[in-house]
Amino acid sequence: MIGALSTGENMTDLKTLEQNDKKLTREEHIINYLKALNAIEQAIEPYREHKLALKKHYADNSFLSREDQSRLLKAYRMAQKGEELEDFEEFLNIIKSKMKVGV
Repeated sequence: MIGALSTGENMTDLKTLEQNDKKLTREEHIINYLKALNAIEQAIEPYREHKLALKKHYADNSFLSREDQSRLLKAYRMAQKGEELEDFEEFLNIIKSKMKVGV
């Protein structure tokens, strides 16, 4: 299956791809994995650059500081996962009191 990702083959026959994958050597799996990973990284690079430009724009124009952006993203990720701040309060208190971090 990974080989299909790296070569752009049509992945309609997943079972055949999985069977073919089982016939590959470890070295072939390593090469296929790296090719697929490289293809994915190249595909997302423009988005990564756009993300950095967006962050810079908001900081440069004093819309949101870098710290605000970081905290906002953390809060957003927590909300996506359905987490609540109270879920972390116990851990934060232990870290602050016992490890003297952030004090």
